[in-house]
Amino acid sequence: MPDYLADPKARREEAAERACDQAAKKLGELLISMPLYHPLFKDADKRLEVTKSAFDRFGGGYRKAPWQVRELLGFPPWHQLYLPEISALGRAATADDVKAGKAIFHLDGKGKPAELKLPAAGTLKGTGAKDERPRRVLIVQAEVDGDGAVTYGVIAKDGIRALSAKEVTDVKPLAEALKDDD
Repeated sequence: MPDYLADPKARREEAAERACDQAAKKLGELLISMPLYHPLFKDADKRLEVTKSAFDRFGGGYRKAPWQVRELLGFPPWHQLYLPEISALGRAATADDVKAGKAIFHLDGKGKPAELKLPAAGTLKGTGAKDERPRRVLIVQAEVDGDGAVTYGVIAKDGIRALSAKEVTDVKPLAEALKDDD
């Protein structure tokens, strides 16, 4: 049994597997923006709705992640992985951009692009635990608000989200970060 189903409170004892369950599991393996799914989860139907919504959010398409990006995010280089097609807009993102899957977040029209060549790489600040490994992220959006605070739109191994610059260190353009990793 997978670790994520180890807690008996979170799973059903049995479930008939449907075609939509197989599709949601496969999407979760291939696309980084998908939630964890299994038909044995007690909330499987809700997770299925979230999966559909997450897939539809980036209706603009997905692209195969290069092996260097897969490795940066903590996947083996042979793992098939697709990322949402999010490119630098050259301007602040709007609510419509987020809705259309062209951006991860918006700052209510009060942002402006940060001075960072995108895509970039960064490292999430950890909890300080001794055995904690640094977690790398791919930065696909960077904006500065009216107070000068920077927010990043990141793709991480466990999903896609907006993060404050206070939560990310070692930020550099992707090409430079990959060169440093060699």
